[in-house]
Amino acid sequence: MNKDTKGLLKSLLIIFIGVLLLYPLPHDSYTLIQYIIPPIRFENSVLYLAALFPIVMIIMGIRGLFRLERYANKSKIMITIIVLLLVIPFMRSSLGIVKSIYLSNLPGELTALDLVEAKVSIGEITDTGAKIKVDLVLLSCDNEIKEFKVKMHMPESLKPYFHANNINFKESYRALGRNNRITISEEKHLKLVDGVTVSDVLDSLWFWETYYF
Repeated sequence: MNKDTKGLLKSLLIIFIGVLLLYPLPHDSYTLIQYIIPPIRFENSVLYLAALFPIVMIIMGIRGLFRLERYANKSKIMITIIVLLLVIPFMRSSLGIVKSIYLSNLPGELTALDLVEAKVSIGEITDTGAKIKVDLVLLSCDNEIKEFKVKMHMPESLKPYFHANNINFKESYRALGRNNRITISEEKHLKLVDGVTVSDVLDSLWFWETYYF
């Protein structure tokens, strides 16, 4: 293997690691880098630095391609476009296939359902209760048709504020085979624990919590 080929493989590996760090984990809406470099929380704001390191790696990988002899007379802009529009999507697609195979072979009835997106919001807060809204996007990773329900576990930090340890969704949902996306949107009114005020809920920083389903 000549030096130029080694340089090509090294650059592609650096790009792949950057893509891998930015790819959502199985059964999770977080990426690996978000666990390695968690958000920095201040009193009234949060600073996200997780994506910087993988992006720098991808840029380093692209710059490594520029230095290869085989691409010496090629346009740097064209190389960048090819990496962004072809190479990286192919890498992400490959990771998606691997994750799908992994999930479809896990034991259990619903392990082949992957969490693509999750959004939780709490609003309409009064002295007696609040409305919690949950939006989920799930992806089926096997060929079976399955019916299921969803339950959200209330974060420990929020349990002192609400009369609920878990939230059971009313509707039943159905996974219709591989690559079927299931969009879920549910709202539920929760009663506040006696003595809890609107300010207590607002100060709980619920929007920074991790929610499990």
